[in-house]
Amino acid sequence: MGVILKEEYVCDFCGKTISGGDVLVGRLAVRKQGARGLGREFGLAFHGSCSNKLTAHASPVTRQRRSKAVSA
Repeated sequence: MGVILKEEYVCDFCGKTISGGDVLVGRLAVRKQGARGLGREFGLAFHGSCSNKLTAHASPVTRQRRSKAVSA
C-alpha cells in the first residue's frame, strides 16, 4: 500500500497532463443492447477544449425513428 501525494489527471484524448481546474471527469458504462446486470465501466478525463473537439462532429445518441409513411 502506498500514500497518494498528488492526484494528477491525464487527458484521454491528447495524452497530456491536465493542470488546474480545467478537467472533465466522467464514468462510461458499456453493455450490449437489452443486456441486464453489470457492464464494463471506464473512467475518462478530458481537457475542456479536447472534449469540445471530440463532440463537435459526434453522431446522435438515439436512433432516428422512421416516419409512418416509410414503414407502411
